[in-house]
Parts: sequence; structure tokens; C-alpha cells
Amino acid sequence: MKYLYIIIAFSLSLSCFAQDFNFKSEYNPSDKKMISNYLSFEGINFSQNSITSKDLVNKNYIINLKEYKNGALVNTTCLDKSNNEYYAIIDSSTFQFNILGKRTKSNYELCLYFNRYSTKKHTFKLQSKYAEDYILKEIPVKENDLQFNKPFIFLLLTTPEYHKDGSASWCDVAANETPEKIYEKNKIPHFFVFEMTIL
Repeated sequence: MKYLYIIIAFSLSLSCFAQDFNFKSEYNPSDKKMISNYLSFEGINFSQNSITSKDLVNKNYIINLKEYKNGALVNTTCLDKSNNEYYAIIDSSTFQFNILGKRTKSNYELCLYFNRYSTKKHTFKLQSKYAEDYILKEIPVKENDLQFNKPFIFLLLTTPEYHKDGSASWCDVAANETPEKIYEKNKIPHFFVFEMTIL
């Protein structure tokens, strides 16, 4: 009888525990942190960009990607410019576009998305030794850098600065104001700079 009592008591305890236990699973999670984790897992970066000025209307633009090796500019690729069949000029006081990039084994693929169209996919070769560490990193744009006909940089595709203690930092790299300082200060052997000009 005592043995039976113990079994019943254990069963009641397990039943109570089961009623308090909650498990939830979602196939399409809406949590932004989960989406961020997934993008990181897949080697995907996403950058949202917006420029606002009443003087933007009827202006042109050009967006270039400049590749640097050991501090020297080795290649410039025009990612997009306004004299295409979709955008003759900027037609609003707010100009928005997104950049989606994906890191593969040895390449980086990226595409620009605008209000009415997207560019073709661009592919760039990465240094294989550090290929898994390339990410898009925003560069703070100062107000006095935003002038018509003056190129300004707003985004990097870069590896981090590696420290002797084994840590790494992308923020230290993005804190530089010019591509020359990125190599001079952080010794990043290979990186890309996104440059934009409002014409």
C-alpha cells in the first residue's frame, strides 16, 4: 500500500508540473533577434539607407564600390546611377535604398534595392583566409560631408581588426573617416568602401 501511495503521489506531481510547463514553436518567427541570428548564420548582411533634404528633388546620384588592397585603391565599380531607365533623377525630398549582401565561400554578392527597382547582382572576390569575417559595417556620415558634388562614404565591406588577445572589432575599423586611415591605423589588408555622390 505504501508503494502504491508513492507512485500515485509521483504521478500527481508530474501532472502538476506538466500543466505549468509551456513550450512554443513558430515556423515563421516575427522576433527581430531571431531573424538577425538567421541572417548571421547564413552570412547575410542588410543595410537600410536614407537621405533627406528639400534640395534633393531633381538631383542625380551615383553609388560606387571601391576596393582597397594594402591601403591602395585597386578597383572602382559603379553599383548604380540615376541616368538609368528607372530613375532619371531623384524625384522626392527623401531618397531611400537598401543593400543586401551575402557572403559565400570566397565571394561576396550584393544587390541594391530602390523604391521601384533593384540592381543586378554584383559579385566580388574576397581574401579566402578571412572570407568568413567580411561584413557590411555602417560609417557615421557627418553633416558637413553631405554636400552636392562631393563624394562621401557611408558603408564598408570589411574584415575586423584582429587583436593579440584573440578578439576582433569591426567598430574600430568603421570609426575611421577615410580609406587611407583604415589601413594606416587598423592594417586591414583588404576592404571595400561604398561611396555616394549627389550631383
